[in-house]
This record gives sequence, C-alpha cells and structure tokens, in this order.
Amino acid sequence: MSLQNQAEIACNHWVAQVRSRSGSNVLIHIHRGAPIVAKDAMLIARKTANFGKVAGLSPVGPCSVHPDEDC
Repeated sequence: MSLQNQAEIACNHWVAQVRSRSGSNVLIHIHRGAPIVAKDAMLIARKTANFGKVAGLSPVGPCSVHPDEDC
C-alpha cells in the first residue's frame, strides 16, 4: 500500500521494513495507545532507522480513517 493511499489511515500499530546499509532487512514495530496517522508513523520510522532506509510501512490490526486536515 503506498503512502498516498495510507494518508488518512490511523492505527495504533505499524510495522516498517528497513533495508540496512549492510543489506539485511529489519522490521521496526511502532506502537502507541492513541492512533498514529501514516505520515507520522513514517516519520517515526525514518528517525528510528538511522542505520538504513525505510522500504515499506504497513498497518497492523484494526485501523480507522481520519479526514485529511489539509483540505
């Protein structure tokens, strides 16, 4: 699922796949009590994955749709 399609999705749990500089893949689990929108989850993943590049972001479990605040 692309980040554009996820822009309005909010979940309490996200999984980011990171490709490290050494070539291995690492999964980062992002959990929070309140829902996190996809854009913020990607920002958290990028800051956490300073050892490589975020290759993907996937919601886990039940999610909700939040209207885009830029409109």
